[in-house]
Amino acid sequence: MSFTMAKGMVAQVAGPHYPAPMTAVVSIEEAARQDRNGALQVENKHFVKLAKNQVTQRWLGSS
Repeated sequence: MSFTMAKGMVAQVAGPHYPAPMTAVVSIEEAARQDRNGALQVENKHFVKLAKNQVTQRWLGSS
């Protein structure tokens, strides 16, 4: 399955209000072209964007 198809399927199922599934596909696509250390950096970059946003902070009760 191509990443384009995967993104389409994820967008259809997850919708726009759940960014984690699409971010996971984008991360995997980007990391697939890297060595292990590069892939870990890609994963870290995308995870931090999800973990450090306003919605997440509200969920966790942090301001």
